[in-house]
Amino acid sequence: MTAPIAAADPLFLLGGHTADSPAATPLRDGDYLAALEAALAVPSIASALTLDTADFDATLTAIDSSVAASPALAEHLAASALLVYIQHNFTGPLADDAASRIPAALQPGTTPASLSADGEAVYHKSAFAGLLALALAVSAGYEANPRLAWWHARAQRVRQALLDNPAESVRTAALLALTAAEAGFAGFGEEDDESVRDLRAAWHVERALVWQAYGDDREAQAELERAVAKSGFAFEVSGLLGRRTKFQERSLTQLVVLAQSRDAAAAAPNDAAAQSGVSDVALNDDTLLDKPSLEGDTTRATQNLRVVDQCTLLGFLQHIKATNPADEITAEQMKPFVLRLLENPNNWTVHTVALLNRCRLEKAKSRTVERAVIQLQTLVDQIAKPHRDLDDEPASARLAWFFAVNCPSRWALEAELADALMSLGVVKSALEIYERLELWEKAVLCHMITERPDAAEKLLVRLLEAEPKAPKYLCLLGDVRGDISLYYDAWEASGNRFARAMRSLGHHYYKAGEYAKSVECYMNGLRINPLFQDAWFVCGCAALQTENWDAAVTAFSRCTGMDYENAEAWNNLATVYIKQARKPEAFTALQQGLKAKYDSWKMWTNLLYLAVDLGRLDDAMNAMTRVVEIRSASSGNGDAEAARLVRAGAVDTEILAMLVRAIMQLHAENPVPLRVERLAALVDLCTKAPLVGGEVWRIAAQFHTARGHPRAAIDAHVRAFRTVARDSYVDEHELANAVEALGDLFDAYQNLGDRTDPESGEPACADWAYQIKLAVRGVLGRARDFDGTAPHDKLGEMLEEIKELSR
Repeated sequence: MTAPIAAADPLFLLGGHTADSPAATPLRDGDYLAALEAALAVPSIASALTLDTADFDATLTAIDSSVAASPALAEHLAASALLVYIQHNFTGPLADDAASRIPAALQPGTTPASLSADGEAVYHKSAFAGLLALALAVSAGYEANPRLAWWHARAQRVRQALLDNPAESVRTAALLALTAAEAGFAGFGEEDDESVRDLRAAWHVERALVWQAYGDDREAQAELERAVAKSGFAFEVSGLLGRRTKFQERSLTQLVVLAQSRDAAAAAPNDAAAQSGVSDVALNDDTLLDKPSLEGDTTRATQNLRVVDQCTLLGFLQHIKATNPADEITAEQMKPFVLRLLENPNNWTVHTVALLNRCRLEKAKSRTVERAVIQLQTLVDQIAKPHRDLDDEPASARLAWFFAVNCPSRWALEAELADALMSLGVVKSALEIYERLELWEKAVLCHMITERPDAAEKLLVRLLEAEPKAPKYLCLLGDVRGDISLYYDAWEASGNRFARAMRSLGHHYYKAGEYAKSVECYMNGLRINPLFQDAWFVCGCAALQTENWDAAVTAFSRCTGMDYENAEAWNNLATVYIKQARKPEAFTALQQGLKAKYDSWKMWTNLLYLAVDLGRLDDAMNAMTRVVEIRSASSGNGDAEAARLVRAGAVDTEILAMLVRAIMQLHAENPVPLRVERLAALVDLCTKAPLVGGEVWRIAAQFHTARGHPRAAIDAHVRAFRTVARDSYVDEHELANAVEALGDLFDAYQNLGDRTDPESGEPACADWAYQIKLAVRGVLGRARDFDGTAPHDKLGEMLEEIKELSR
């Protein structure tokens, strides 16, 4: 039986085997290159490396077979190969003699094809890519070996960093491996020693990072919350008085993260933990402080945290960024997390990632952009050093918590520096970085942004001369030239596997209005790699245009599965369900969409119509309430006329009348007082809507009459009459409307005036005859110019009738 997972050191998972693997000791000593050499020197592996074959995959297969009988050797070979790869591509420091110490058989001339996934291109300039392929191959047989399973999940995460886009097969492999790794916890209780708690928390954090990498934010948040529970970590976002500037006279409330690790003594700062070895560039601004100067009890805002808890905080920081719009409010939400992490530089990797997040926040502001760029350059330099200085952190310290944070690769970090330079207009320096890293897509974009399409085309033509069948370069050239035949060439050159070509064709055909072709192309690309929410959405819209309901359901369902808060996708999915006569499913889809877009009156209107159609009266009342509230408060995005039109249509009188009739009829047959109270609130809200018309008041009168409230009914009729009454009438139509409303008021006075009102116990309107006489005479006096017309004659008849009733 394979030993359970142990947490004997910061890297985890390296405990359990010491005697039966020569790589165990150097692994624990942090000399990963020596550990790799020791593992590769095992006779069975050494013989596999000397096979006379030019097939790198065959070499991997031979090595995998040679370690199958030794779980410890497999674990330590996979771990050491992966750690050496990470050291030379993510964290540094670089080993000068690595190329001579790694066997030539593990240094293929090109990036191993096995690293590609779902038709996504692999970054081809990473160092020692064969080691990553080796780690993946050796750890793939992790059945019944939870430690090896965890290393496989980690290798899959690193593999994703090499791909141009997220790949579903990589996500699936990482999650399955982490699930298998969880079996190693079976021997531990809930209240074991601190290292075991860290191990459990780290597993949840790593699982959260996998979810985050693919946009599965709900699952990521749940894992982070489990990590908090396992480690006993406690934190909250709160406020403390403080000052941000050097000359600020009055302290203001500052947003802070108050945090405390489970074991405060274990988290206490010491000389070894006080420095992470990462250079923190000072702001040196004449006004702004480096960080807010806080007042009061700042213990929980500054006390040291255990590293596993800092990793968890980094996960929550990423969650805030992923689930909020990229604006100033989100930046202010993220800032206290970054400051709290920078307060305690305990670990090289954690501190590096925290500084990187600070750079991302500061490069958008004029006062801090200079520090952001200098700090980015510093972070790049500390990785790219050709050797380690005496005062630098060793590889073991840099890698200790690497897998519990989202640390970018060296080329990704340099590309981010180039992006920052581009935003500052330093185009030449940015382009030099892109070309040195051979990030050709960014280099082409750089040329296009600077309006040099000829330079972009020349670059791509030169690349294609060296690699005539490179699908990625063919697609980029298609983008530059607008030539869709190049997308087809890329598709064929890749053996129908380069999904980007089909996505580009789908986009082209959608813009051209050729929706059937667009759906076909998108589907071809998304079958290979389905992790493209925007592509699914456009594909669904194209399917809607062609009335391909099944394809539309598939597309929008994938959108909502990837982002549960994609309100537009939920709304479109509901539209398709309605077309398929699946109204209950449409109703559910709209409900889900409104959770994400609660203030969309258009979506609430759709839900209202569906609720009425399905006879869901309570849901209909709720939906109509939201429609009226939202439309009544509309500002029209600054457009006064647009705002007026939206507010004017706040109340759908046809639906309101339908609800009043249906609910009051049901109430008469089977009384439901609470429902009637809700209807009363809705009717009252509708009468208070801006630009409300007489029809709303007439419906209100009908409701109050059916409810047995005569005084309220008469008041509503009076309001209805006032909406059409004029000081002077310009045409017969205006007068006719006023006479009609006056007739309704007359009938209401006759039928309801003498009734006892339940609220006051008195007649609803004891002098109703006098009131209606005044109203009729008032209209007659303003309608002298219409003597002889039908409305004027009707007024005379009403006046005579009133006189008869008064005798």
